[in-house]
Amino acid sequence: ESMGRQSELELASAELERAQQRLAALEMEKNQLQNKLMSARPADNLDWGSGGGNAGAVAGAGSSDVEECLRAELAHQRDIGSQLKAELLRVRDELDEAHSMR
Repeated sequence: ESMGRQSELELASAELERAQQRLAALEMEKNQLQNKLMSARPADNLDWGSGGGNAGAVAGAGSSDVEECLRAELAHQRDIGSQLKAELLRVRDELDEAHSMR
């Protein structure tokens, strides 16, 4: 039984690590997209004066959708991370309890 709990603990730890890596990757992607958006905005402002402002409005709406999607994914990954941490703590407690019963 102790070996099963140890294996479960290792699996939960690996899953938590993968979720944290995914979270870090999503945050990096979000920052890259925000930087890209910020660097594109001055060009959009020039388009407004030349009559091409419609493209800037469409790009702004698209970037808002992308940002919202990234926020939702980030929240989901954080939720998964929280669940995995709770599971990891539960398994550790059970493992400690099993060791103390020996």
